[in-house]
Amino acid sequence: MNIELNHPLVVFATSVLVLWFSAWVGSFIRRRNRNLEKGLMEDFGVILAATRTLLGLIIGFSFSMAIG
Repeated sequence: MNIELNHPLVVFATSVLVLWFSAWVGSFIRRRNRNLEKGLMEDFGVILAATRTLLGLIIGFSFSMAIG
């Protein structure tokens, strides 16, 4: 079975659906964890900052490799 993904609209639609689903899951988890203790919320903030930093590094390296 040879499947080629040369259809940009299919890739775009799939990406939009996956991003929408991940945003929905993140919103659900955030609403569920809203009533955490203050100490746990501070720890969650540290984890969130570290995750965003790593995401920024991945995006930066991706753009660097695409340009080079």
